[in-house]
Amino acid sequence: MSGNAKSTDSDRQFFGSVPDRPTASGKNPADSSLLPKKMAEAADRPRIPLLDFNPSGSSWPGHGPKTFLVKRNYNPMKPKYPKSNPRNVHGILLASSITLCIAGSASAADLTFNGTANDGNWNNTGNWATTVVAGTEDNAAINNGANSGPNITTAIGAVKQFWVGTGTGSSGSATLGSGGTITAGAWTVIGRQGGTGNFTQSGGTYNQTGNHFIIGSDTGSTGTFTQTGGTLNVSSAADQFKIAESTGSTGTVISSGTINVVKNVILGPGTGSFTLNAGGALSITGNTNGNGEFQIGQGATGVGTFTQNGGTVTVNNWVSVGRGGGQGTFNLNGGTFAKNANGSFLIGDGSKGTFTQTAGSLTLASGDFKIGAGGDNTITASVSSSGGLFDVQAGRTQIGENGSTVSTMTITGTAEHRTNAMIIGAATTKGTLNANGGILKVNSITGGAGDANANFSGTQIIAKAVAPAFIADLDTAVIQSGGLLIDSSGFALTVPQAFSGSGNIVKTGLGTLSLTGTGTHTGNVLINAGSLAVANNGAGGKDFTIANNSGLSVISADDFSQRTAGIVTFGTNGPTTLGFDLGAASGNTVDAPLSATSVVVNGTVTVNIADQNIDLGVIPLLKFTTKTGSGNFVIGTLPTGVTASIVNSAGGVSLNVTSLSQPKWDATVNGVWNTTTVNWLNGGNASTYTNGSTTQFDDGVRGDTQGAVTLSTTVTPMELTFDNTLVEYSISGTGNISGSTGLVKKGSAPLALNTANGYTGVTNLIEGTVSVNSIANAGVVSSLGAASASPANLLLAGGSLIYTGVAAASTDRGFTLAAIDTTLAHNADLTVSGEIAATGSSNLIKAGTGNLTLSGATAKTIGTVNKGLRIHGGGVNFNGSGVNTIAGETWVGGTAAIGNTSLTVTNATLTTASWIAISPENGTTNRQAAVTFTNSTVTSNGGGISLGYANGLADYLTTSTLTFNNSTYTGNTGNFGESGGATATVNVNGTSAINFGQGNVGMGGGAVTNMTVNDTATATFGDRLFIAQGGGSTGTLNVQDSATVTVTGDHEMQIGIGGVGTLNQSGGSVSAGGWMSIGRGTGGTGTLNLTGGTFTQSGTERFIHVGEYGAGTLNISGTGAFVALSAKGVLIADQPASSGVINLDGGSLTATAVVDDAAGTSSFNFNGGQLIAGTGANAIFMNAIDTVTVKAGGAKIDSNGNNITINPALLAGTGNGGLTKSGAGTLTLAGANTYSGNTAVNAGTLALADNAQL
Repeated sequence: MSGNAKSTDSDRQFFGSVPDRPTASGKNPADSSLLPKKMAEAADRPRIPLLDFNPSGSSWPGHGPKTFLVKRNYNPMKPKYPKSNPRNVHGILLASSITLCIAGSASAADLTFNGTANDGNWNNTGNWATTVVAGTEDNAAINNGANSGPNITTAIGAVKQFWVGTGTGSSGSATLGSGGTITAGAWTVIGRQGGTGNFTQSGGTYNQTGNHFIIGSDTGSTGTFTQTGGTLNVSSAADQFKIAESTGSTGTVISSGTINVVKNVILGPGTGSFTLNAGGALSITGNTNGNGEFQIGQGATGVGTFTQNGGTVTVNNWVSVGRGGGQGTFNLNGGTFAKNANGSFLIGDGSKGTFTQTAGSLTLASGDFKIGAGGDNTITASVSSSGGLFDVQAGRTQIGENGSTVSTMTITGTAEHRTNAMIIGAATTKGTLNANGGILKVNSITGGAGDANANFSGTQIIAKAVAPAFIADLDTAVIQSGGLLIDSSGFALTVPQAFSGSGNIVKTGLGTLSLTGTGTHTGNVLINAGSLAVANNGAGGKDFTIANNSGLSVISADDFSQRTAGIVTFGTNGPTTLGFDLGAASGNTVDAPLSATSVVVNGTVTVNIADQNIDLGVIPLLKFTTKTGSGNFVIGTLPTGVTASIVNSAGGVSLNVTSLSQPKWDATVNGVWNTTTVNWLNGGNASTYTNGSTTQFDDGVRGDTQGAVTLSTTVTPMELTFDNTLVEYSISGTGNISGSTGLVKKGSAPLALNTANGYTGVTNLIEGTVSVNSIANAGVVSSLGAASASPANLLLAGGSLIYTGVAAASTDRGFTLAAIDTTLAHNADLTVSGEIAATGSSNLIKAGTGNLTLSGATAKTIGTVNKGLRIHGGGVNFNGSGVNTIAGETWVGGTAAIGNTSLTVTNATLTTASWIAISPENGTTNRQAAVTFTNSTVTSNGGGISLGYANGLADYLTTSTLTFNNSTYTGNTGNFGESGGATATVNVNGTSAINFGQGNVGMGGGAVTNMTVNDTATATFGDRLFIAQGGGSTGTLNVQDSATVTVTGDHEMQIGIGGVGTLNQSGGSVSAGGWMSIGRGTGGTGTLNLTGGTFTQSGTERFIHVGEYGAGTLNISGTGAFVALSAKGVLIADQPASSGVINLDGGSLTATAVVDDAAGTSSFNFNGGQLIAGTGANAIFMNAIDTVTVKAGGAKIDSNGNNITINPALLAGTGNGGLTKSGAGTLTLAGANTYSGNTAVNAGTLALADNAQL
């Protein structure tokens, strides 16, 4: 769960001091200059054929029909064998002929276009330094200097690498025009190794099919790519479009053509700029983790600037402006920019980031817009929009997300910003919103735990949804000269924020805006449409002006406070309204809730009253010193059961209540609720209850029985409200509540409904807890009444619903989540087949030990905000055929959890907006949490799945289980054992197919994780797979049966990074696409046990490391087949403190080379397995390995059509295993071999190098 899932090639710094693996830009990875020193020296040794195989010859005893001609190097000054160790070569005929074979291999040529002919003709040999035109296997270097560079207007075929301006002091230029085509199979570099390169494309097509396309690659290099037309395709999912790749390099791109990239576009860590003009199109299409990203200003020294003046940009993953310590700038002056699919849009991701928009449109179809997304040091991130549209369609806008960021967003001019929630100053950040103009369409503006500030001065703020906290929790909120302009747009909004400043508040749009905060605001309030409500104990606002057909309301928080105002003007000549909500306090108000210096009444003002505890008599409403205008005040709506009139006087307006039918429970005589006992107060007088009345139960009850109510008959109130904070209420007895009434629960004290009720209205649980002993289907009497199945009839709006029945229950009734942290609790099992809806800011907490089953064909929408579902007890099971969605994160367990928890999805589809967290903050007593998906499809659109997330909890201890049974899962990240103290188990069974960007098996220090992929299941990781990442972690991955595990593209599989990592493969297939390391980090121990199936390392440009910085072991036995397709081969122990061991006890190992980098401690043990030289194997096949031992199973080597040399001596181990050579080609032994046993050649040639011995 920690961190953003956006690893790329440059994100290699996972392990403290472990550096990035260097790449040699523009070099053939097979060049001898890239070989370790020992390997390069060995390449010069001659090879002497020892055994030639003639398959048509005669028979040797025990060896079948074979004829061998044995050849040895002859030196008359030296014996053929060391005298001290004469050896008998069993079954070998020594011949007297002497043959010397010199090792050699073909490689791609570096061919230079110097433009000597000055005609720009690619195919003119006079333009090439060696008079040879570059071809498919050649590297074309354009170093024409002042001469004419190539002007390509036809298809020139493919080259291996294409360099323009390579070498210190060199320069080159090239042009690709209409009709021209260039295909580069490896690197393209414009400005290389200190050179200056200029590449212009006015038409045609450039195809980059392998490795990166780089503009400015090395320190001191300068590259420029100017594209006025044509198409550039960087089509490999493993390769990138890089501008200023290295510190000290400079790269410039100016484009009005088309650029298509699958992986990433990166500016930095040099100084890079990219300008997209009208007619241009940039498309970054990758949509897995690590692909499809746009990084502007990457790396500690990176300075990147992207300017879009027109054209179109499409990005399918993360966008970062300033990342990894760099500086990024994004200027949007025109055109359209669309970020689709995965990831978020970051300004200042641990870096300085700046975004400026003057025109154009930018759309985020998914993810958040984050300004100041992280960094331990104080960094700045700023956004300034003066024009155009910025549309965050699915996520939030965060001004300061994490770290020590200082973030600012400014909206001015004609700019329009659309978003859902806007959060300012989260965590430890400082965030500021300057709303100085333009339009902001938003669900809410709230402050986080950091320093949150907002300045309002002219931006038109338009609400997008109902919001109980539309503007809230800001540390400072200043209304400046341009004013706070709010359009409620038909929604009910509450603003608890306290404001300062002297600007005006202007309310427009239908709907009600409630200002409930206290503050020092001294500006005026203008109500141009809809209604505005203020609290009587609040402050702020001098003069109030209410336009025609608009209204002002005052909400009484107590009986004595007054909201003071200057001049209050009601309309010009049309109607207005004045509302008073007199609250729930007992008795009538003492002072008028609203006091004004003067009022101007220009039309009819309708006065509307709400009061839950109104009494008979005169109630002051409005007090003023002077009144002008020809209008008047008239009575409007009144509480049910109230008869009253308006009283106008010289100094104010009052309400005269003359009769009431609002009984309030008093328990005067006893605790019985019926229509005959005087247990009620009505208007302050003792009375009986009358059906059809507005009925209330509150804390004012005086009788001895208090809230213990016995219902002895059928009652039919018009309205029924429980508003109890101190008194606990319970309704029991033989009677019931019926009729069309609903039930409202307010106050924090509990209510128990133990009668079988038949009421059909809405049950609205706003505060406190409501416990019921029966739940039934729609239309059937129950404690919750007999309303229809509509979710609108049961509102969980902040209160908790507790089912206390001991028997399992089921209902087809639905419910609506309408507030934060609403709880549904039950110890018996409960099945809900009705629809679950969510509105406003809402989520659900499941408590109690029972299981909640959500079934049926109806939709289940769990929450609208983060942590949409939290399971604090028992289990939740989705098994319905409807659409099941969870907002934000899903927590199975947590600090407040009691006992074990579970989430089950069976024969269903579930979509979550973020993480599924199993055992997060799950305490210190080893509580367990389990998630099981069976025959289901589950998708996490953000985040992924986390097992064992402590979130800083000390002494964290928990056990987590995740099981996939014939199910499909798609998500960004799998953190399996995320924190120390976590024990995690993951089982992928049957035909399951799981798809992650990143997989971390044993992530946190001290975590223990076991993951098994069984049967025919598949596990695919689009970015990386780490096993035992944290120091002290233990991670195990088991692959068996016919299962498949794949790391796609040029991405990483690492075993034993900081902890003890093991991969056990007994069947199926495992494929690692890129960087493969066993024993990756310092202190890490990695083991790969391959006993069956096939393990393939498919990245041709990557080593596979056995002991990189730590200790690595590769054990191959049984029928296991290990295939390393890397052109670089298998590297054992490549750092001084590392150690690596390969035990070939069975099966086979196929590689192009097996070498040590002359650094750590390396060993290779032959013991019956087959070592196969892969296609195109290095001539120096085994080199510099400290110890190569032949054990009882023998050394079985297949040269597979290659001519290969083994430099290390093959040493004798236990037993007489001998050596068996198979496959076409020549195997040359160059060491002082001491192995014992037979030497057999089944095919090809076995030879000894000079000074070698057999």
